[in-house]
Amino acid sequence: MTLHPGCNIVRVGAEAARLGLQVAIQQTCENARIPRNQIAHTCIGCAGISASKVTSTLKQFISEEVSGSIEVVGDHHIAFEAAFGDEPGVLVEVGTGSIVFGRNAKGQSARAGGHGFAISDEGSGYWIGRMAVSLTLRALDCGHKTLLLPLILQEWQVPQKDLVKAANSCPAPDCARLYPLVLEAERDGDEVASLVLRRASVELAQLAQVVLGRLSMTGSARVAMAGGVFENSEHIRMQFADALGILWPSAEVLPTLTDPLLGALSLARKRQQ
Repeated sequence: MTLHPGCNIVRVGAEAARLGLQVAIQQTCENARIPRNQIAHTCIGCAGISASKVTSTLKQFISEEVSGSIEVVGDHHIAFEAAFGDEPGVLVEVGTGSIVFGRNAKGQSARAGGHGFAISDEGSGYWIGRMAVSLTLRALDCGHKTLLLPLILQEWQVPQKDLVKAANSCPAPDCARLYPLVLEAERDGDEVASLVLRRASVELAQLAQVVLGRLSMTGSARVAMAGGVFENSEHIRMQFADALGILWPSAEVLPTLTDPLLGALSLARKRQQ
């Protein structure tokens, strides 16, 4: 299981984003058996588009691959569209990064989190990996053992004496790659890994609570889940639902994960009408 870096220019750089888009578009068109020069409208959801000029740069990259009009929106917008369409609800999207986005019956919207891996993205794959390193070091300080230690050392290819140096290096290591290892250790009964996943679930529930509160969704409110973190861990899905049930008892966490691709298709069709 891998959390792919995607096409976030802020994270991966312009050339990597261009290549990622190129491969994704080519594979999609090949699988759908649709010539790229016959596409009428393209909608792509991507993280990091709030940064200056990112949207126009991505549009330029996409125009090199397909014909027709092009729309670039936040990845949470296509996931929300897939989950709720024009209806109210709250989306919790968690992959390498994280964000919570909601809209109420009045059409008002709000978001929480999603401010970048260095300062935010609570509960995300990156956050989980970073927290795993932090709590592993805390366990070492306390003289406790954790299955996470050898897994992290092997993934980062460093001896134990260099772990702190590696964790604080610049550029920072890709902590998101540690997420599968946390799941592995948790399945093997590691208490530190279990604590990391519990904290991630609570962080996500608290972000959802913020959005529910800002939108005054005091009645029954539907909450959808999307992204690789939820997809790869039933444990996190259950713990998130339990934590949110305590913080916001009227929230209804939808049992089926949202497929953002369906939202992109839906938005593209709407723009054609």
